[in-house]
Amino acid sequence: MNTNKTIFCVRVGDIQDVAEERFGTKLSDSELEIVIKQVQERIITYDVIADAVGEVERVSKMVDEEDKKFFETYHS
Repeated sequence: MNTNKTIFCVRVGDIQDVAEERFGTKLSDSELEIVIKQVQERIITYDVIADAVGEVERVSKMVDEEDKKFFETYHS
């Protein structure tokens, strides 16, 4: 698979669409800067990716095995 493929993107237009649809207003440039900063702070991609990868059965089994080995070694 192409590792440069973009899978998530938020455009300024997306933010304006939400502002108009939900609040009936268009944001000014200074308001957009505030919203963009808030969106960037709230979207923690590493944690989201790690959670999603953890949902993959193969990876979950690997983690379970590592945890099992750790606890077996710890209790020995």
